[in-house]
Amino acid sequence: MRSIVRLSLPLLALFAIFFSTGCDDGTTPGSGVTLPPLLRLNSGAGIIDVDQELDLSEESFIVNLTATTGDANLNNLRIEQDGLLVPASRLNFRTGQTANNPILLFGSDAAGFTYEIEILRDPAQVTGPSTYSFTVNDENNLAASEFLVISYVQSAPTVELVIEDGFVSSDATVLSRGGVFNVRVRSTSTGTDLQSLTVLEDGNVMDASQLSINGGNVDAMNPLTFATGEMSGATYRYQISPENTTTDTRTYTFQTTDVDGGVGEVSINITFDTPPGTALTLDTMGVFFNATGQLNGGLDLDNGIAVAFDSPDAEIQDEGIDDRIAPGTENWRAQISSVNGTTVRAADLSMFGDGITFGEVDLKETIQAIFEDPSVSTALAGTDFVTVLGDPDGTEEVSLPIQGGGDNGEVFAVRKGDTYYLVQFTSVNYVAGSNADSYDVSIRY
Repeated sequence: MRSIVRLSLPLLALFAIFFSTGCDDGTTPGSGVTLPPLLRLNSGAGIIDVDQELDLSEESFIVNLTATTGDANLNNLRIEQDGLLVPASRLNFRTGQTANNPILLFGSDAAGFTYEIEILRDPAQVTGPSTYSFTVNDENNLAASEFLVISYVQSAPTVELVIEDGFVSSDATVLSRGGVFNVRVRSTSTGTDLQSLTVLEDGNVMDASQLSINGGNVDAMNPLTFATGEMSGATYRYQISPENTTTDTRTYTFQTTDVDGGVGEVSINITFDTPPGTALTLDTMGVFFNATGQLNGGLDLDNGIAVAFDSPDAEIQDEGIDDRIAPGTENWRAQISSVNGTTVRAADLSMFGDGITFGEVDLKETIQAIFEDPSVSTALAGTDFVTVLGDPDGTEEVSLPIQGGGDNGEVFAVRKGDTYYLVQFTSVNYVAGSNADSYDVSIRY
């Protein structure tokens, strides 16, 4: 804060004459000098009176000014920011005056005043110092000024990786052929609404296809835009599937921005190490259909393609419709069974070891162990029955009606001879008034 009193040129000339002639007996030095007004910035709770930093998220600050007269009444108060008049729309006189700039002083205010003024931040304000000046002028054209330097700073959002079983929260080694790992990213606003969350690999924005968010319940995008209800803070679960992982180390950065351009981030180093075991033969996605319709109701797991439900190439078949249900009502059973000598079991991957996801299964030995572990894989528990247009065999082991659910969809372990498969049903697609219903699946073996 700096205080400056300006004297007019005539007054300076008067000083020159005075000091050139000296002082007569009984004359007080300085007599006959016109006194200028005085202005000061007052202190108080919530009041700014000295230079300081303000976060860009702060919408305003408050000053308290007192002006007193010199030898003339006060005329006006002028407020500037970096040499330009602050618009009156950005001034709120908390002591009741009408916002003008400059504000003309009348009545008792011309003899001195104390104003408390809220100054709204310029909507276009950027980080860095900004000088505010407060100048009071009197009727003798003398003035007094006070200055405040407000240095605007940007507080970044906070970003952290949550510590939780099954999630990476610091530098780690991932033993996986596919390199898949999971993190929980928590972003918190520091006063400004959050805007987006971006995942980078070695400084490059990852392709959204390599990310699964909240178990597939959030559309994968990178950057991810925060929804309206999440702008103050949110936590997302990411499953990250890097490409071409060998025995190397990569840096993953999770970067959150807010609407004012603030950026917060956290990074971890992931070392990928190939574990022992046999790599998968196939990792693919497929689709097959309602067996009662004209499309293929069987699934060839060796090739990931739909075949006829009674094809010798099928390892899984759909059970068709329940024709006991009246026409016009959804009658697709959405149940599956084994075929051609296969054994199909329902697999609860959360029961395997400390828990595993479908995306983390990358070894043939793991699929076999899932199938053979009775605490993980169990017999199909659905109810079978004979239908004329559906399944003529009412004594099979069939699944419960399948719901799908993205990365949380039902998983089945399948054995045919010495080959073991793992199948996840990611979605079940009903087509009204038609038997063209279908399943979307992911297949690994």
